[in-house]
Amino acid sequence: MAEDFFDPVTETIEDLGRKGFRLIQRKDGFRFGEDTVLLAYYAAEVAPKFKRGTKALDLGAGCGASGVLLAARRPDVRIDGIEIDAASFNVFSRNVRMNGLIDRVRPIQGDIRDFPDARNVLCASYDFVFFNPPYGNPNCGPVTQPENKTESLRNARFEINGRLVDFFKTAADALRPGGIMAMVHRSVRLPEAMRVLLENGLQPIGLRMIHPRADARATAFLLSARKGGKPGGFFAEAPLILRNGDMIMTEEMNRIYTDGE
Repeated sequence: MAEDFFDPVTETIEDLGRKGFRLIQRKDGFRFGEDTVLLAYYAAEVAPKFKRGTKALDLGAGCGASGVLLAARRPDVRIDGIEIDAASFNVFSRNVRMNGLIDRVRPIQGDIRDFPDARNVLCASYDFVFFNPPYGNPNCGPVTQPENKTESLRNARFEINGRLVDFFKTAADALRPGGIMAMVHRSVRLPEAMRVLLENGLQPIGLRMIHPRADARATAFLLSARKGGKPGGFFAEAPLILRNGDMIMTEEMNRIYTDGE
């Protein structure tokens, strides 16, 4: 029973609309949104496939939303998820148990900057790495104050426990040669992302810009790269449009949310 896994006073349970999977979230913590859904969709598309199964690593897993959604889309993927925040890690662990994913998703409490660690997380051993890093740079603009929001929320929104460069460095260390990484981030960080991934031996192979409407500027992007890849294989996909002029979800967005229910 779901009631055995969550506290209705401080938490909610959301139906993910996919094969009966659900997600516990703290009412006062970071709550997953469209970027999480889009990352899981993109990850399912670009993650390599092997007869032996695909070994994946989720950096900054939070409550496990991206990992649970990816597990729902790709039964062949086995996921290790690293999360530093104790409260988020606790929710992540319960989400894994509630959804019956103990054999497929392994929550690991740790700092992505300390990779690898002593919990059987090995360098150059993953086929796929994915992440949705904090969007806010604490050196640019105000940081949410602890008296207004929980520490977990601040950690999820701002680069307090890892900068963008730390995510790319850890991804490069974790991936086997030829392995693939995928991420979602704000469009204003795209130049930095391209520069840093190349500095860490990751070759961009795919890019998809995300637009709130067809006539609006891109607000986010989905990016994939290969460890040790050679230049020349990069492609920019058609933009992903979230809503039409009436602010109704586009057909593609509806498919992303409902395909495989």
